[in-house]
Amino acid sequence: MNGLFRDAFTILFARGFIRLAQLLSFVLLARFLSPAEFGWFGIVTTAITLSALLGGLGLRQSVAYQIGREQIGIGEGAATALAVWPLLAAISAAIVFLTYGKALPGLSPTASGGAIFVGVAGTMLVMLLQGVFLGRGDIRAFSATEALPRALLALFALLLAATAATTILSAIWAYALAFALAAPVAARLALRGVSGLRPKLGRLKGLIGYGIPFAFNLFLVTLCSRLSMFVIEHHFDAAAAGLFFAAVRVNEIVLEAATAFGLVVFSRSVRDTKTDQVLAKTARVACWIFWSFTLGAALVALFAPLVLQLLLGSGYSGAGDALRVLAFGLGAAAANKIIYPAIAGQGRPLFGTPVMLASLVINLLLALWLVPKLGINGGALALVLGQYLMLIGYIITCRARFNVAPANFLVPSVEDFRKIYRSIKNLVR
Repeated sequence: MNGLFRDAFTILFARGFIRLAQLLSFVLLARFLSPAEFGWFGIVTTAITLSALLGGLGLRQSVAYQIGREQIGIGEGAATALAVWPLLAAISAAIVFLTYGKALPGLSPTASGGAIFVGVAGTMLVMLLQGVFLGRGDIRAFSATEALPRALLALFALLLAATAATTILSAIWAYALAFALAAPVAARLALRGVSGLRPKLGRLKGLIGYGIPFAFNLFLVTLCSRLSMFVIEHHFDAAAAGLFFAAVRVNEIVLEAATAFGLVVFSRSVRDTKTDQVLAKTARVACWIFWSFTLGAALVALFAPLVLQLLLGSGYSGAGDALRVLAFGLGAAAANKIIYPAIAGQGRPLFGTPVMLASLVINLLLALWLVPKLGINGGALALVLGQYLMLIGYIITCRARFNVAPANFLVPSVEDFRKIYRSIKNLVR
């Protein structure tokens, strides 16, 4: 438990810096872009992230798994990922360009295409190299590569605001360049002191076989959080999508702590072969994360809408109620970010896929039904209900497949409190 908290503290420190950087870039871009322009920024950057996740074929997780289980050398894993990255990035970027490259208002296909390609390539390369860090348990390097592109985006947003040059094109290019400049740093950290840099293309079948289900599931999870935005843009306009994106970004900044714990749990899981112990620890951690975020949601619901309007201006006042609705899903969303990475790290990437698909379908159906009636608040409600459905599905699946009692996920114990207190006390010492 001490090791878990030590790694979690390391990545939470970086995530705290990330949250500040994200908040700065979020405020500046939202302030200097109109809600419609901010909506397009959210749509395109979401598409870049989704394409990098799915187009990367889950190699970040599969390389981490095989390195952690010593099935492949660190140099071999890194070299293999680097060898296939150009082709995967080109295909993924082409798909995003064909979908949105010609739809951005006021942008030529050449300008939008260049930003999309650079963004997808940089994002995917950072993700792939992070598999090396997770596989060898290098949480510091992982945290650095998570923080750097967000810090660069905040710096670029500040420069754009200072020079009055904030447009859709410049904002998307700022996002793309932030990851492109972070990629060489990630490569240096991943390859530092590593020998045997030989691609093992013969291992690609096994790597992709494990990675594709993981990539597909992470794609589903990310799409669930943004699906309502696309439905809102379809039924209304980009301005309404921009309001929803503003509420979602605040919600996601709060969820960064849970994401940090999930990454630490995954990194430790791929190096631990005792599945029963991993599941027991995961259930208890998910329980405390669920209740912590559920209680914290009250503060978000009470103060965040006011803060949102003060930071972004009256143009985003319509996102306040949507943010209140989203706050009530924080507990379930946070627990979901713990459960899946831990079990998938045990070599079970297909765990939860039926649950994720069911959650996505219900989310979509609810969004199609509620958005025309309730606007962006309907999209927020659809997202929250989808997150609770996913959590319930995870708990039922763990009960059926691994005989983990549902109470372990939902009922905190006194002994857990004592262990957490002792771990924090020792960590402080």
